[in-house]
Amino acid sequence: MTLAELKKRITNHDLTYVYADSGIEYERGNREYKAIMRAFKELDSDDKATIIDHWNKNVSENLVEDVRKDFEWQTNE
Repeated sequence: MTLAELKKRITNHDLTYVYADSGIEYERGNREYKAIMRAFKELDSDDKATIIDHWNKNVSENLVEDVRKDFEWQTNE
């Protein structure tokens, strides 16, 4: 998966799937999250930093402030 494709998947990912009442919605979101994580693990450190920034921007833009900390990714710095 290219960096652009991974960014698009992150942008389109339903961050709130963990709260889904429907098992189908939860499984879909969980599969997507696992695919994102597999792709993320294959990146070099510079690209990982780019994706962490993109993920956190997506969290900031799509979730209320009270829950953002639970979804933000941290850097290893």
